[in-house]
Amino acid sequence: MAIIKELNPGDTLKVYEDGVAAEFVVAQHNYEKDLNGKGKTMLMRTTLLKDAVKWGNNKKDVSWKNEPTLRNWLENTYAARLSEDTLKTIVPVTIRYDYGSSESGTLEEQRFFVPRVVDFSGDTALFTGIRRFFEDSLSGGRADITEGSNIYDLWTYVFSTRSTKNYEDGDNTRGEALSLYVKHGRGADPGSPGYINTYWDTTTGQWGVSSPNILVCFCVDENATVDDNGCLTANSGPEIQSNYFGMNGVFGRWGKFGLPYRVYDADGNTITVTEKLNGEVHRTFTAIQNGVYRFEISQKEQESFDWNTDYILTVEASDGRTTNRKSCRVNRIRSSGYVVYIGQIKGTADGQSYYWTERNILDDPFNENAPVILDPEVALEANEISSFTFTVPVSNPFYDKLELKKPVVSIEEDGREIFMGYITEMEKNFELDMEVTCESEFGYLQDRDCLVENKFYTASELLALALTVEDDPEEHVGFKGEGKVFLPGNVTVEKPESDTDKETKAISDCWSVLTNSLTGKYGGYLRLRKEIKMVDGVRVYTRYLDYLAKLNDKTDQVIELGKNLLDISYYIKAGDIVNSVKAYGWYKSGWFFWETTNPISREAYNGESIKKYGLCQRVLVVEGTDSTGDSLLKKATDELKKYSGFTGSVQINAADLCDIGVDTDRLDFMKETYVLLEPHGIDDWLPCTKEVIPLHELDQKDFTFGATTAKLSSLQAGNFATAGKAWNAIQSTIGYINK
Repeated sequence: MAIIKELNPGDTLKVYEDGVAAEFVVAQHNYEKDLNGKGKTMLMRTTLLKDAVKWGNNKKDVSWKNEPTLRNWLENTYAARLSEDTLKTIVPVTIRYDYGSSESGTLEEQRFFVPRVVDFSGDTALFTGIRRFFEDSLSGGRADITEGSNIYDLWTYVFSTRSTKNYEDGDNTRGEALSLYVKHGRGADPGSPGYINTYWDTTTGQWGVSSPNILVCFCVDENATVDDNGCLTANSGPEIQSNYFGMNGVFGRWGKFGLPYRVYDADGNTITVTEKLNGEVHRTFTAIQNGVYRFEISQKEQESFDWNTDYILTVEASDGRTTNRKSCRVNRIRSSGYVVYIGQIKGTADGQSYYWTERNILDDPFNENAPVILDPEVALEANEISSFTFTVPVSNPFYDKLELKKPVVSIEEDGREIFMGYITEMEKNFELDMEVTCESEFGYLQDRDCLVENKFYTASELLALALTVEDDPEEHVGFKGEGKVFLPGNVTVEKPESDTDKETKAISDCWSVLTNSLTGKYGGYLRLRKEIKMVDGVRVYTRYLDYLAKLNDKTDQVIELGKNLLDISYYIKAGDIVNSVKAYGWYKSGWFFWETTNPISREAYNGESIKKYGLCQRVLVVEGTDSTGDSLLKKATDELKKYSGFTGSVQINAADLCDIGVDTDRLDFMKETYVLLEPHGIDDWLPCTKEVIPLHELDQKDFTFGATTAKLSSLQAGNFATAGKAWNAIQSTIGYINK
């Protein structure tokens, strides 16, 4: 194994393009270091790509910037040929362009480009290293093109005693200096419109726009590696695995604690771990392969934390070449539990965020001096507008603050907000207590409409459309001033390639666009994420809406029979069960006139599932005529994996151990929890897609794991008659253990 920075210009390596090895040469280290800094190595293909891509214009000058055809082809078509591992090694760089006769400049974030003469001018040592790959194409060199019966040199090396503008870019002083010039390639006449000074034949100029071949380049990180077979690979560095570090959200803690993580290096290199607290080194040590460690915060350290302030815990793992890091946020809270607030918010000046202008405690069971509300219950549900119901006694000092729409109601769980919304219904009962219903802030998206055009949208474009907010009018406050803005976040759901349908032109409320045109069609999860920053002593909140194919955040608390499970009912939807996938393809046999195309197929299946449910099969078709039995079996197996594990929904009444004094993760909404229920045949990570929390009766919590409600219309809730007895038993057991 070798490291890229240890190779010399002229050394070669292999890069696989659609599974076929192509030879690349190390062209130069520290490519354009004035623009990109050190550490970027330029690799150049030693032969032209066979692809012919039209690019150029015989009517005007063209440049890498103003004519994006080739850029787009490289970024999409060519990039798709490279493996994910190869793409990880490529680093976008800033390139210079001076391809026209009048335009020049720089262009940022370019992954692929074609080389220029001036990239190498005057560097004799560099030329000596790579010249053998491109010398004299008429004598068998590989950088040539053919048109009819004529073979044109694309470019060649010569020794020159002078420098000629455009044709030769070398040392401007007299003497023997190695230079390069475009010898014949069409478009090489500097007087022709569209002339481009490059090693790649532009096929412009007097011959007009045509289809040239391409000499592709890209830059890689100098710490990328070349394996024992000479193939470019990414030095990914040590892995850090954790249900805390690298996860979104804030973890509330009220005493000493330790957050576990695991480190591993695929290359077997020595791993140095550094733990940091708010950027300051907490400890450094040498880890063992696959070792499990805990970032420990003592009681004394935790007591030094300010209340309700986020502290950043970071784990760095280095193999001496690559350092990976993951962080999480921890917030010191007074105790576990739920606090309800009521107040007002206002949008920031830029309209992107909001802050509280008034915030009062409406209910806090752990504070005997705090106001009280009755029967508070919040229902959180994925891809739905969540709800919160409660009753406010007339004696509550903030009784008069209650009004429709305007006040904001917030619930914090262990100091972390889990619900924020506004009042939609109020009703006085006989004793004048106010019964209140709230909707979550997703409801803001029902208050404004957007125009969906009759065109094709990607998932990201639809999300952005639904979240776009106009500037506030001069006459009155708008959505930005009221702090009701959501910014587009991460999108990991992709429409199927076969889905090219245009949307129907319509005006619809923004929430309906998200649920009907995205989650209703393609599944996934709409996840609200907030970033909090201190600005001039004020906590400023920015909402981001992610559209995720999978929930990656996990909780450490396991739901297990005999430990924290109170009662369970579960539902499996028959249409979601797949236990066989059959892949069909074609292959060629024979030769010349006798060549034929033959069908071929392979099946991947789960025998145990077939015995239990019967055969439930899906079929996929692989295009082309080069399929093999092995390639089809792999595709079928990969497809079957998508249906492995539990399919359906589990409704659970469980004891959240956090509620009875155990310093552990909560069973959290929109996080995955490991559910181990052997008698029920469930042994899997399942996402919590619904959570109902009676804030004053924590033994009555209900969790739904698995599919979202949209997929479970026929699910019936189970009867939890024995839940109370189980809760008491678990409390007694935990109390005994803690003595």
